[in-house]
Amino acid sequence: MLDEMAGQMSPWFSVLTDGTRSREQVEEPDYFKDLNLAAVVSAVTSGSEAYNLAPLFHARLQDEAATAYRQDAFRDLNSPKILGAAQAFCDSMEAVGKIVAHSNKVSFAWPRQAWLLEAAVRYVSAVEALASSLARAEPTSKSFVGLASWLGDYTSSKGFVSLRTEASTVKKMIDSVRYSVRIKGGRVIVRRYEERPDYSAEVLATFAKFARSDAHDYRVTFRREVDMNHVEAAIVDMLAKLFSDEFAALSAFCKSHAEFVDTTAARLDRELRFYLCYLSLVRRVSASGLKFCYPSVQAGSKAVHATDTFDLALAAQLVQQSKPVVTNSFDLSGVERVIVVSGPNQGGKTTFARTFGQLHHLASLGCPVPGSSASLALCDNIYTHFEREEDLSNLTGKLEDDLIRARDLLLKATGSSVVVINEIFSSTTFEDARWLSRKVMEKLVRLDALAVVVSFIDELSELAPSTISMVSTVDPDDPAVRTFKVERQKADGKAYAYALAGRHRLRYSDLIGRLSK
Repeated sequence: MLDEMAGQMSPWFSVLTDGTRSREQVEEPDYFKDLNLAAVVSAVTSGSEAYNLAPLFHARLQDEAATAYRQDAFRDLNSPKILGAAQAFCDSMEAVGKIVAHSNKVSFAWPRQAWLLEAAVRYVSAVEALASSLARAEPTSKSFVGLASWLGDYTSSKGFVSLRTEASTVKKMIDSVRYSVRIKGGRVIVRRYEERPDYSAEVLATFAKFARSDAHDYRVTFRREVDMNHVEAAIVDMLAKLFSDEFAALSAFCKSHAEFVDTTAARLDRELRFYLCYLSLVRRVSASGLKFCYPSVQAGSKAVHATDTFDLALAAQLVQQSKPVVTNSFDLSGVERVIVVSGPNQGGKTTFARTFGQLHHLASLGCPVPGSSASLALCDNIYTHFEREEDLSNLTGKLEDDLIRARDLLLKATGSSVVVINEIFSSTTFEDARWLSRKVMEKLVRLDALAVVVSFIDELSELAPSTISMVSTVDPDDPAVRTFKVERQKADGKAYAYALAGRHRLRYSDLIGRLSK
């Protein structure tokens, strides 16, 4: 919002990255739609669209030190003092931006300059308040310790001291302007205000004894216009002649400090919102009893786990509707790499798969992730293959489209990637789907990539020592009721069918019993 005002140059500093420019990615990653991460970013940035925060949430970090830098900043923001200081600074900078925007809409020069002075005064106050608050809060993260140091240097710099001194001086001069206006017919006379006794208190006291009840307030509130009318502007022009020194000082200030916002301060306003907006969503979701944690994030790690985790996009929606959220856990250790998820339809399999991908993306941003504990891989990329509706404008059929996308995924993925595959090859026969799925799984196993594969083909979970089975469960007393819990257990689609048959008394023994009567 304030980028256009940012004119002063200062050494590079970022609360998002240590010593390098914060990574941004304008376009959504290919996997965002499949993993419902676009909904997460929308929930996080709602209300802050003017700051274009989405590119910051699109770009994964590339090393452990970078994620630790952000995690430590998030931890510092657990302190009410630091959180309050950051929020107050962003609120003040937003007000400054609105005043600047307002001044740009004003047609006449003097009021436009007065608004610019007001914005500069508030900017100075915002920077000094943040510097003072951080000094008292004693942060421990490299980001906020560095910010406190930068603020100390900036507030003592020649440019800032000059801005503060001149803004304060000119503000006092303009505030001291007092005048009277006399309107007689079509004639307007403007004079310096001549001090006269104020008899209002004596008048009120004299007539107070006659009051029987509170008098009706006949005062009206004047509507504030964005701009002055020509009469008001003419009055101000007359004032500029009467108070030439004061208005000359205002004009000189605006020429010297037309771009008073420092580039780092403007960027800081946006970068702090990355943390504040995400934490705002965390607080809203946590209010329902769900937990977030700071995951251990390691490049090249294949031992991953998460406890009490959940789909953040779904949780944000359900919490808003006051509906419960089901949590799940997973754990891969040793040679284990691939989770094969099976079970009844509409049982939470796809949600579990999305959660696995979401966790790795959010962890790569340095953000707290859903769950009471987590250890995740810092992957080189995330690849997804979700079933799509057939595109009639596409000359290829659904099966061919699935095969092309699966081939592209397997050509791009590496042993350091995270892969999420959800119900592919459903448009062909069971035998063909089994054969094709085995080929995809064999390639994943050879890649040694971390993966979640949702499939109705149970045998895939026993393809190799690196594959494990997890099953979406149902209520044992009523198999038609999904629990949405995905648990580690041997895949057996027959067990679900057997339970359903039992509920409707359609098991072999039930049928034989009825037929024999």
